Amino acid sequence: MAAAANEEMDSLIARFMDVTMCDNRDAAASHLVSCNGSIEDAVGLYFAATAAELN
Repeated sequence: MAAAANEEMDSLIARFMDVTMCDNRDAAASHLVSCNGSIEDAVGLYFAATAAELN
């Protein structure tokens, strides 16, 4: 069961990195964990944080 969860997280991390162009796997994983695995929420959080850094 843990292997399936790891595979699912790896898939989510890859999707997150593709969508956001984030090249930091640890940052991608951190965003996903903080959003309970919700790719939509994690991407939104990433772009909100990136926009805040630019201001």
